[in-house]
Amino acid sequence: MILFSIFIITFKEKYYWIRLYFSQANVREFANRLNVTTATLYNRIKEGVVQAPSKDGKLSYWLNSYVNSVVTQAPNSDKVAA
Repeated sequence: MILFSIFIITFKEKYYWIRLYFSQANVREFANRLNVTTATLYNRIKEGVVQAPSKDGKLSYWLNSYVNSVVTQAPNSDKVAA
């Protein structure tokens, strides 16, 4: 019985970390989705176009919902593509 409960606890922890990993986007993934370099992404953060990431120790991340909203929004530009 104890072994079974330990298995359930470890399974739940793994499920939590998998769910946590897939609900967040790190710096590299966010930059790839925007099709820019990480340096450009940090410049956009400094300019205020993109909000600063949340931190968990040394890990920087954004929620997937925020990343999707930034990627799908139209750019605010007066320039017309030729």
